[in-house]
Amino acid sequence: MPGWGNVYLNPPPCRWRGCNQSRTQICQPFNFTNHATFLFAANELPGSSAVTGGFFSRWLVVPFTGYFPEGVADRTLPYRLLNEVEGVIVKAMPALQRLLERGAFEVPTSMLAAF
Repeated sequence: MPGWGNVYLNPPPCRWRGCNQSRTQICQPFNFTNHATFLFAANELPGSSAVTGGFFSRWLVVPFTGYFPEGVADRTLPYRLLNEVEGVIVKAMPALQRLLERGAFEVPTSMLAAF
């Protein structure tokens, strides 16, 4: 069965007191704006008691249809990719610029069909 990669891109605002203020014992508290993006990987979508589409409308599901039989994985790939970091960054920067100009991710039909 193919796995699923899913990204929760639009986290709901915090509902508890003080969530936008640091809590630390080593310095004075400071206010901040959370720009984090959640990333989840699972074999199936989680269950939800939500009856509207609002919950999943914030998700982008990326289907991974590849299958890697046991023993076929290239165990040296992480080390080889480390040698390509500069090239990856060179490719990623124009893509980041396009994303910032668009203001949102482009969602291909394969991702829409994954729901």
